[in-house]
Amino acid sequence: MGWADVGWLLDNIVRKVGDGSTTLFWEDMWLDDVPLVVSFSRLFELSDYKMTTVREMFLLGWGADGNAWRWRRRLFAWEEGLVGECVGRLTNSVLQVDVADRWVWKLHSTHTYSVQSAYSYLTAVDTNISEDFI
Repeated sequence: MGWADVGWLLDNIVRKVGDGSTTLFWEDMWLDDVPLVVSFSRLFELSDYKMTTVREMFLLGWGADGNAWRWRRRLFAWEEGLVGECVGRLTNSVLQVDVADRWVWKLHSTHTYSVQSAYSYLTAVDTNISEDFI
């Protein structure tokens, strides 16, 4: 981990969705450990709503027959199965009116980033930091 693992920063921040108005539905990592564009790349390619927010998709209706599922062409049967899987993941997602989307820093109890918490993490990791700077 540490500097040797370039993903250390991304591993320690999480997107928490409130009202969903500033979180991109497909591209931000808000539902699972990977963005939906990775989990459902085929659906993303076919979607008419590529750059929409979580809130916009919710308001369009992300249920099985919702208007959020608009495609460039008619889906094949196996692609419709992917829609069902995606809808299943969204079933328990609840948006919170009047609560802004935010980033959460996992390395401090306040969930707020500080240079000290990042430094503490990086110096506690068993990695030769100077190796990367040679």
